[in-house]
Amino acid sequence: GADAILRMSGAREIEKQDDPQLWNVVEEMAIAAGLPMPRVFIIRDNALNAFAAGRDPEHAAVAVTEGLRARMPRDELQAVIAHEMAHVRHLDVRFAMLMATLVGLIVFAADAFLRIAFRGAVYGGGRSRKEGGGAAVIVVIVIAVLLAIIAPLGARGIQMAYSRQREFLADAGAVELTR
Repeated sequence: GADAILRMSGAREIEKQDDPQLWNVVEEMAIAAGLPMPRVFIIRDNALNAFAAGRDPEHAAVAVTEGLRARMPRDELQAVIAHEMAHVRHLDVRFAMLMATLVGLIVFAADAFLRIAFRGAVYGGGRSRKEGGGAAVIVVIVIAVLLAIIAPLGARGIQMAYSRQREFLADAGAVELTR
């Protein structure tokens, strides 16, 4: 969840008095998006980065690195926060979790099929090798190996394509929010 991601990144939650300008920009973009005010976090890092977390707008959080905060003027900061608020608005975090689960299930299914195929080859597939069962086992093993290689790559490709589309939609949402 969002709290685990924020903890792993070393994010520290802030209040309005800690960084009034950042707080104001986040509040402004939340109002423009018609969303509740998310929790605001700062991450001790010189990198230029920001992200949104949370399964829905009511549980959203926006995190900004100190590097981004120090180097960006207000209008650029507003564009970055608008992009992150668009992710919140479009439920992109929930969608990303769904896609990661889908990829995991595909990898698990391909691995399970591969293990079943190898067990069938080792312990016999019901027919003896004299009756032509050996060729069928080899075909099943080849299919299982191909699935174990191709299925995760295909699932990851789909995930990356959707991720790219979601980033484009977040950019478009940021344009709408900042006018």
